[in-house]
Amino acid sequence: MSRVPLSPLLAVAGVGVGLSLACGPLGGDDLPTEGGSKRVGPTTSHRTGSSSQGSGGAASSGAAHSSDVDCDADLTVPKARGCAIARIACGESIEGSNHGQAGHFGDDFYRSKFCTPRAASYADGPEAVYALTVPANMQADITLDSPCDDLDLFSVRWSSADRCPSVSTSTGECEGSTKGAVDTVRIVSVGRDEEHLVWVDGKKGAEGNFALRVDCRPAR
Repeated sequence: MSRVPLSPLLAVAGVGVGLSLACGPLGGDDLPTEGGSKRVGPTTSHRTGSSSQGSGGAASSGAAHSSDVDCDADLTVPKARGCAIARIACGESIEGSNHGQAGHFGDDFYRSKFCTPRAASYADGPEAVYALTVPANMQADITLDSPCDDLDLFSVRWSSADRCPSVSTSTGECEGSTKGAVDTVRIVSVGRDEEHLVWVDGKKGAEGNFALRVDCRPAR
């Protein structure tokens, strides 16, 4: 299954190990595959975080709904040249925004892929899309904290990070969570590594800052 290298964003490895990487669109080396946190924004900034590789389950609602999400910060990044803005990995957390990104997915896509049965004018909103490799026989819990606006979380098994799937393309399973300020989706890989897209979309054109975290553990 092909993997398209994506340019890294700022990443800081957990428990005292920091890696400062250049921020940019598609076309560079892959980000680290485990641990750390990063802040997605137009300027270089640093945050620390600990790896959750091997931790049990998704983050709790209290931990996910972090007051660290600054609704007034400018976290806009250049529009992705392909589909995904960047690559994320198990144990990473990021802060970002869907502002200024393209609108790839609408109600017709979500219904056709059984992501969500409810129409919410998603075509009016841009998506912040990330590529995620789930290692073989792992459970990945992705948690979205979006206190700033009505943003939702989606994922789909899809191997081409440089182009988004459409209504007419065949994809793997789609997951969606549209609960409120905290959303979580779970991906379980069986037998081999799996490539997924994970993205944040807004109802009725909603845009805002958010925090996104990936927690992985061996699947039982």
